[in-house]
Amino acid sequence: MAADPTPLHSVDGLYATRKVYPAGDWALEEKQSTRAVIGRGNQIIWAKGEAFILVGDTGHGKSTLAQNFVSAGVRLLHSIIGMEAMDFERVLYIAADRHSQIRYSLQRMVTEDTRAHWNKHVYIHDGPLDFTLNEKPDNLLKFMAIVA
Repeated sequence: MAADPTPLHSVDGLYATRKVYPAGDWALEEKQSTRAVIGRGNQIIWAKGEAFILVGDTGHGKSTLAQNFVSAGVRLLHSIIGMEAMDFERVLYIAADRHSQIRYSLQRMVTEDTRAHWNKHVYIHDGPLDFTLNEKPDNLLKFMAIVA
């Protein structure tokens, strides 16, 4: 097996042919061990390359859980809800909604002993972005390049 599936030959560089793969190779050539952002073995809460949406009523711990995901990802926690977390070098946390509540929640996790670690690995955007992702999705990559 190849490391990555090989796409079908391109016809004049058409987009569709650069994204078309033989189904067997496409399905089986991804390494299973690297799939989880948060998970353990085949139990995956958040898969790499996939969106993760955390929903619930106000006050049910969504911000705390998201901050614990970040804490585990930057190696401040050994696990999260009994699962392992992929290591992240840097995280951009967009506190778009209820940012003051997110700050209060984060204040319970950050200590003077961990402040430098948080500063090195996690950045907070205070409030909503100045652009909408559905209208200008490329702006997020440009924005992240500035922050990085």
